[in-house]
Amino acid sequence: MVREGYNSISLDDESVEGLRELQEQNGFKTIPETIRWLLLNNMPFKIEMLMGLVDSERNPFNYLMLEIDATKSQMNKVLDLMDKTQTDLKNKKKITHHDFEMEIYNIFPKHRGDYHLAESIIGILCSSGNRWDLVKPYMIKNGMNASNMR
Repeated sequence: MVREGYNSISLDDESVEGLRELQEQNGFKTIPETIRWLLLNNMPFKIEMLMGLVDSERNPFNYLMLEIDATKSQMNKVLDLMDKTQTDLKNKKKITHHDFEMEIYNIFPKHRGDYHLAESIIGILCSSGNRWDLVKPYMIKNGMNASNMR
């Protein structure tokens, strides 16, 4: 068992020995520090492998979220924003594509200024017959570039 503060994980003896070897080789002070290093150095590769498993045609939203390294919380915020936008449109509330883009930037700060992300999200999530059927036509009518929508 490896402990740090209140967190703990169970490892077999072979795994602990392997971690200790990595710890010595790389000059880490603790096993948890070694584990963090392993995770950070292997995550980009793991994400690439996962993206290969996701069919961008069958699951375009999941693919996009993997591509931009979104968290579960960010994905949920996007879906909440889509629900809010649909409701606002049903209630005849005036919104602009710029307002929507700013909300996307608030969810994904490292993509600030990438208006293609907002367009892609709308293009992917607003396919015909879904629960956000008002959003895409409204955004296009109000200046969002439809040619950039996936």
